[in-house]
Formats: sequence, C-alpha cells, structure tokens
Amino acid sequence: MRWTQNDPGVGDPGMLHGVARVRGALAAELDLVVVRLDAIATQLPEAWQGTAGAAHLGQYALMRADLDALASSYRAQQAAIETYATALDRIQAAAAPVVSGIHGLEEELPRLRLLRRNLNVPIPTPREFSEVLVAALDPWDAYTIADYSYALRLDQQIREYQAELGRLVTVRGGIVEDRRAADAAATSALGSRAAVGALTADTIRDSRTWDRDELMRQLSAMTASERALLLAQHPELFALLTADNDDPDNMLAVAAVWGSIGPAGGALLAKTYPQLVGNLEGAAYRDRASANTTMITAERSALKDYVREHPDDHDAVERLKAIDAILTTLGTGTGTPPRSLISLDLGDPVLAAISFGDVDTADITSFLVPGMNTTAASMPDWGGSALDFYNEQLLVMREAGLTGTIATIAWIGYETPTELTVKDADLAIAGAARLAQALDGFNAATLFNNRSAQLNVFAHSYGSTTAMYTLKEDHGVDTFAAFGSAGWIVDDRVLHGDDGSGDPFYVVGDGGFWYTDAPLDFVNDIGVGLSQFSSNPRLMPDVLPGTQEFGSDGGGGFEASYHHGDYLRVGTEALRNMAILAAGRPDLLIE
Repeated sequence: MRWTQNDPGVGDPGMLHGVARVRGALAAELDLVVVRLDAIATQLPEAWQGTAGAAHLGQYALMRADLDALASSYRAQQAAIETYATALDRIQAAAAPVVSGIHGLEEELPRLRLLRRNLNVPIPTPREFSEVLVAALDPWDAYTIADYSYALRLDQQIREYQAELGRLVTVRGGIVEDRRAADAAATSALGSRAAVGALTADTIRDSRTWDRDELMRQLSAMTASERALLLAQHPELFALLTADNDDPDNMLAVAAVWGSIGPAGGALLAKTYPQLVGNLEGAAYRDRASANTTMITAERSALKDYVREHPDDHDAVERLKAIDAILTTLGTGTGTPPRSLISLDLGDPVLAAISFGDVDTADITSFLVPGMNTTAASMPDWGGSALDFYNEQLLVMREAGLTGTIATIAWIGYETPTELTVKDADLAIAGAARLAQALDGFNAATLFNNRSAQLNVFAHSYGSTTAMYTLKEDHGVDTFAAFGSAGWIVDDRVLHGDDGSGDPFYVVGDGGFWYTDAPLDFVNDIGVGLSQFSSNPRLMPDVLPGTQEFGSDGGGGFEASYHHGDYLRVGTEALRNMAILAAGRPDLLIE
C-alpha cells in the first residue's frame, strides 16, 4: 500500500509492530547461540590443542564477531521499524478524521452549489429582497421571499463548508509533512551502519573504486538477501549494472544478478529503482513490468493534473492519450492471459511493449513489430492483434497436440514513420538497434532462467524493414516472418556476406525466413514502387535464396486478407499460418 498526499495515513502499523518484534526475537536467538558457542569455546582448548585447534578458535572469534554484529543490526532494525510503526499509529489517528472530513465536504459542496444554481435567485444573491424589484423581472425569473431566504442560507453554508475544507486541507498538509519526515527517518535508520551490519558496511567501504566485474565478484560471496539489500541500499553500485544497457555482456551480468537474488530481491530492486529496472535488459520481466507500472501510473497522475490546468497544450493532451491507451490495453494486469508492461519509454514519442502471457516462463515467445503510423496511442489495436495472435497460436497448438506455454509481445518500441517519411530507412535503422536490444535482453534473461525458449519475430510493413536491419546480426531469432512488406533490404553485405560467400546475410534459426503479400494489399504494392532500399521477393525470388512464402489469399476454409491492415484479423489464412509458424510447425501451413 502506497500512501499519497490525499491520504497520508495509508499503511498497516500493526504489521510493522509485528515485523519489529520478529527482528527482536531473531536478535535474542542469536544471543543464545553466542552463549552456547562461548561455552563450547571455553572447554575446547583442553580437548583440542595444537595448530588445528588454534585455527578453529581463531575462526570462531571471527564468526562470533559476525554474529554479534548481526544481532546488533537486528536490534537497530527493530528500533527503526518500531519507531516508524509508532509514528504511523499517530499519523493514522490524526489523518483519519481529516481525510474523512475532506471527502465528505468534497461530496457535499457540489450538491449545495447545484441547489443554489437551481434557485431563481440571481448569483450573487442581492443584498436585500425587494418585491418591487422582483415584480419588474421577467415572470420566469421572479422569486419569493422564501427563495431569497433559502438562497442566503445556502450561501452561508457554502462559505462555511469552503472555509472548513480549506482548514482541513491545511491540516492534511501538515500530516503529509509528518509522514515524509517519518519515512525519511526510517530510511536513514534502516540504511545506517548499525542496521546494515558491520560486515556489509566494511564490504562496501571501497566500493567507489569498483567496476562491474569487481561488483560481480563481491556479490558472488554473498547470500541472495545480502546481494539484494546491498544493491537496494547503494544506488552507485546498482548503477554499475545499468550503465551499459545496450551491451549484451552487461545484459548477461544483469541476468546473472537477477538469477542470484530470487523473486523477493528482484521485487525489492523494482520498487527501489523503478525508473531503471523497467527497461533493464536481462532483468526478470515480472520485475520490469512492476517498475513500468509504477512509472506510468505516476506519469499519468502528473500529466493529468497538468492537462487540467493547460487544456490547450496539444502535445500534453496527445501524450496523455498515448499513456491512457497503454493503460487501457494493459487493463488490470490480471486474467488470462496475463498482460505485462515489459518496456516503457516516456520520452517523445512515448514507446511501450505489452506482453500477453508470461515471458519469464514461456516456451515460445513472439515479438510483433508494427509498421507505418503505429504509435503508443495505437496500442489498443496493436495489442488486440497480439492477443488474437496469442489465442490463434494456442488453438493451433491444441489442434496439433502440442504442449508448452507461449507469450506474444505487442512491441511498439520504436518511432514508426508517417506517409511522408516511410520511403526512408532512417527510422528503421534506429528502430533496429532498439529491437536488437530487446531481443538480446530476452536471450540473456532466458539463459539465466536455465531454460530453452523459442524466439520468433513477426513484422508488418515498415516493421519488416526494421526487423531485417536487426537480423543482419545474430540475435537468437528462430523464426522470422514479414507480412505486407515492401521487400527485403538488399545491399552488398546481404547479397554477398562479409566473407564474400554469396550466402544471405540475414541470421535466422531453423524456423526459417518467411513472407506473405496479400494480392489485394495495394498499399504494399505502392511501397514496393517507392522503396529505395528493398527488393520484393515475390517479384525477385532469387535475390535471397531460401526465403519461403506462406499464403494469405484465402484457403483451407480461411478468409483472404483484403487490405494492408488485414493480415492479423481472426479467421484469415494469414493469421492462421503465422500462428503455425510461431508454433514451430511449418509442415502444417495452409497451401
């Protein structure tokens, strides 16, 4: 539960008092352990003499110091948590009537204002009632002395309520400051040397000189909880893992750390550094989603307040629409399949990726890369297509008797072109770097989850250009399919390879390189004519040997795709064939 300025009393002090008691009990247990070990140590020299016995006693002395330090840290944590819980008791007692009073007044004032507006008496209320004046008014506007008296009472009540609301808001502001002070004091106390423990404090004493490799070496000697706590309490150390987020080696380091801190540790880091974890390649997708949800919720709240005060700011209004579109597609994040906001860029333009299914555990994951005019504001449409793709693949697997779990990602992770810029490759090249980063991050996270997952990329229109620039390098993609594409990117590297072998330079696994162009897709035909960087395989099949075509013109009881945006429609041959490819069974393709 997160407290807000509207309700600074949110929290469960009873639970916190319980946590403090547990810390105290742990300290007491450690005291008993030390007493027992001390008793053994005093008797040991008589029974075990020589260098081995001396070495053991020396080791025990070090261990005893660690146990004493751990017990002291538990007591410091107990004191800090107990102090915070007591402060929260006091804050809740003060906040409850204030928050309730504000809520009641905020509900009552609109009702009173509506009653006042519905009276015939002018606003503001005249200084005195005059029957002569009233008689001179239009008959429909005439009011009685009773109306006049009622209006005066309403005016007085409204003024009193407004004054009381202002007073309560001021009181609430003071309570908010109290809560902030309590939070700051608890954070300071829990991060102190006494609470962290001497062992950890000594370990990080020289951390300013560490690089990423030294950090990994230090973490390897710690427990899972120690690793998570160290990184959570020392942002300068966590920054060593986030400095090179586009470096595949760094992604592997992040994945190794995430695999070593466990789900609780990952959740702690996501809560501590949401602005960093949300797009941290190699981190668990569940934690990235949690961090991104925190970030987008906070951004929407601030932006909504800004737009309320600046309704003519077109850019802000459009930005709010984009964020709302993402949240609409995300829904509650529950249900089947689960939906997660696995990447979020709140720059200009807003970019995002929503997964359908659990990417952390899926046996097959498919990225859907969009084309022209697809923005974050389009997420309900592109996300809806991704959900249809997910459901179609499930149906294919069920009918074919295939087992395994799947995930589909609606990836609006790059700036797509408009009609004016679609013939240029600049945005595709920039988007390719971002897609490569996402794919490498997936591979890193999968590797350290000790599992083998199939990775597919399906790209529409200009998105295929973006994906093909990406696939000039190996990013672990098993199957690639382009639909509604203007054609393959053709340059000397593609035609002849870096080694001059003449082999196609696109790097795709055993799933193959596939394409389809619907006969009625006239937008695609125009794209073929305008494109300055590609060649259509349907027109030039020998450009890239090994590329394979799948149908989209209707067959096997499925419908044809009738226009450029019709490939992912439920019931089409194109969607069924792509779901078959995603499932890894090209032998089932509809002819």
